[in-house]
Amino acid sequence: MNVLKRIQAGLASALLLLASGVFMPAVKASVSTKETATVVKLTLPGGQWIEARVIGEGFLKIKNDATGQIIGFSMQVLDSKNGIVRVQSLESNDGTEGSFRVVESLDVSLKTPKTTSVMQAINVEVVAIVEQLTEAKSKEPGEVGSLRPPECCVTCGEITACANCRVTMSCGSCHTELCP
Repeated sequence: MNVLKRIQAGLASALLLLASGVFMPAVKASVSTKETATVVKLTLPGGQWIEARVIGEGFLKIKNDATGQIIGFSMQVLDSKNGIVRVQSLESNDGTEGSFRVVESLDVSLKTPKTTSVMQAINVEVVAIVEQLTEAKSKEPGEVGSLRPPECCVTCGEITACANCRVTMSCGSCHTELCP
């Protein structure tokens, strides 16, 4: 009889631990957050265009494969109601993607393009400012993650454009898991 009580007590303890989640397998969870995304259209001097959706603090990166020049554009929404975005033109400090310096800042209004001085004058137009849900997935215990945000890139001819959400050019498009 004593053995039976021990088995029952052991089973009760195991069920209690199982119910409390101690022996539950690790499950990846996801958390949805609402973030501001800026949609910009850039027209390069030769007429080639790039449209990109950039989420939050991300930026659009452009590389001219012929010259090796790498530039970036960061967007900061100043007034979402009136559609005003501060677009900062960035140039690579050392010809790599490691560090950038601000070359100029332009306050661009929705549907009112402005021209930058970088890469022989690029026309910048803010197409839209949108709120979107993004899903951040948690990692399993012990899983190693990247410190870099995801990005997608499109190459048309000598120009490669990359962003953290979506890139569209005349020859194709891409999007990351952050972007529907």
